[in-house]
This record gives sequence, C-alpha cells and structure tokens, in this order.
Amino acid sequence: MVDPEPFVVIDEDFRRRAEGGFYDKFYARVSNEFLEWRARGAVTKCDNILALASGLRPETVLEVGAGTCSVIERLSQLNFSRKFYALETSPSAIEYIRSHIRFPGFAGVYLADSADTGLPEDRFDLGILSHVLEHVPNPAAILREALRICRHVVLEVPLEDSLLGSIDWLLREHILGSDRTNNPSGHVNFFNVHRVRDLVTLSGGTRIRERAYRPSLDVVARGSGRADLRLEIRHRLSNLLAAATGPRVVLTFYGALVRRT
Repeated sequence: MVDPEPFVVIDEDFRRRAEGGFYDKFYARVSNEFLEWRARGAVTKCDNILALASGLRPETVLEVGAGTCSVIERLSQLNFSRKFYALETSPSAIEYIRSHIRFPGFAGVYLADSADTGLPEDRFDLGILSHVLEHVPNPAAILREALRICRHVVLEVPLEDSLLGSIDWLLREHILGSDRTNNPSGHVNFFNVHRVRDLVTLSGGTRIRERAYRPSLDVVARGSGRADLRLEIRHRLSNLLAAATGPRVVLTFYGALVRRT
C-alpha cells in the first residue's frame, strides 16, 4: 500500500539560508538520465546496506541527504523496514520529493540543518548517510547528529584518497591548475579507510561492521561523463587491483554500521 502524501516538516529559518545554494540549484534541474543513474547506483548501495545491517530489524529508517529518495525507495521494494523518512538540506529537493515521491512506507520528509535537526534523540531505528559526508565541510557534525537521532547509522563514502586517485589529481593540479575541491560532484572531503575510522571515533561512534566494494561500470561511466572501451578496460583492471590490494590503490566504496559510543 502506498501512503498518501507524506508529512513535510520545514525549518523556515534554515530554508531561507539554504535557498540558492549549490544543492538547491542542483536539484532544481533533475533529468531523467540522472534519475536512471541514481536508481542503478541504489542497487549496489542497498546491497551494501543489507550486508552491513544484517541482523537488524529496523521499524523506522531515516535517510539523511536523501536527494531523489532512490535508496529508501529501493529498500522499500526489498521490504527492509515499515516506515521510511527523508531529511534534506535543499529546498528544491524537498519540492521534488513532495511532487514525485510515493512508495510503500514513505511517511515523511524534513527540511533541516543535518548538523542540528531539532529531532528527538533515538527518533529512528536506523539512519543512512550514503555518499553524503564527502560533500559537507564538517562531516563529524553531520555524523554526530545522525548518531544522536538514530540508534544505528549506516554510512557509505567513496575512498578517493587512493594511490591512483591522488596521482591523477596531482597531475591535474600541476598541469591544469585545478584544485581538487573544484569538481562537478561537489566533493570537499577525500577519504581513505583510516580517515573514515577516525571520523567515526571523533563523532562519538563505534564501528560494528565495515565492508568495501567496487562501484559498477555504469556508475563509474556516468560519474566520469563517458562510456567507451577504454573505460571498460580500465574498470576491469581496477577491479583486479582492488581484489589484490584492497582500497589503497583504486577508487573503492566503503561502508560501515555505526552506533553511538
């Protein structure tokens, strides 16, 4: 059964501050191609969430930085939980969710500061921070707040501070004069495993379970803006390197199940 229109809670002071920002402009122009890419990426993201949250039976799930809600919509299809909620910092994303998102169990959406939501402690059984922490200037504050309002949190980030990734960006900076934070994805943090583990500790959390996996070819192709034979060969070689070396050399996605210490 698809719920009627979900309830919407808007922090008006925060909305005024967020209007016109990077992500407000970003979600004001959602294309079908972007939606398809998000849906494809949600498959492996949800596989990761299911593996990390194995044994948990959450009744309520909150996705922080839900965007187009592709992850929680996929989790609904998998009967992962009874109720799903979204929290966004982009007014245009909220409007997109209000007008487009309906799926079984989708109960409500919040527009609020993800570092200071105003929600009660332990309001949700499970929080999801999927590819959010690399976008925010203070990831510890976001994770700390998620751990306060959720009994458990699953986080996932790209490990871009890899050997090949760092060499690539050093060459770009040297040849093109391009700063690494000046990228179309809006990434301002570049993680490796040790940095994520330190972040969890700094945020008052304890890791329960962790895992890493390689992104699929179509996700990499959309992220790089191209899809050709050279990219496919490079992707296959990267998979072999990742299998041999772990996440130290090539781009890998890392996830962890965390609880408040």
